[in-house]
Amino acid sequence: MEQEWDATSTRVSKVLRRLARAEQAADDRTDAAIEGNGGSLPLTSIATPSDRMAKIRAQLAQKGRS
Repeated sequence: MEQEWDATSTRVSKVLRRLARAEQAADDRTDAAIEGNGGSLPLTSIATPSDRMAKIRAQLAQKGRS
């Protein structure tokens, strides 16, 4: 009975290690894709309007916040 438990425990440990390695590899690929673009592409495709802060301040002033 103990041998069966040891074998099961070993299999579970192997599966957990394999899953952790796969998850880490996926994270590394994602990080490399973000860092690897060299800043040549923007993170979004929508340009920020130049008067954005003025609009935000006006909206806050309307609500009585500063």
